[in-house]
Amino acid sequence: EGYHLHNGVCQSKCPDNYVSVRGLCTKCNQDSCLTCKSNELSLCELCESSMYLKHGSCVHCCGKNYFANPQKKCENCISNCKTCVNEHSCTECNDSHFLLVINEIYSCVSHCPDGFVANSH
Repeated sequence: EGYHLHNGVCQSKCPDNYVSVRGLCTKCNQDSCLTCKSNELSLCELCESSMYLKHGSCVHCCGKNYFANPQKKCENCISNCKTCVNEHSCTECNDSHFLLVINEIYSCVSHCPDGFVANSH
């Protein structure tokens, strides 16, 4: 009870890139997974230290419209944001939007509010 069989040896924990399925250590489908879901071997839950988790896959870079949180999971940027550093700091908006910064709150707007002018830089 509480042990998992791996290569004919009972272990208290399955090694990296394996998950316990009915007491047997079973290899995850992605080599860069440290752990994956026991009921879906193709879905990673934790990646190698150099990778980020994005929709159940391990990736080298989160890509546009995403940022890496402190747990190395890719999360969506705010609405209409093309690139961001976190959930509050958009650095570039989608083509039809402008970056609006008020009181250190970064948002993407389709039209500049009264008193603001679009800057092409």
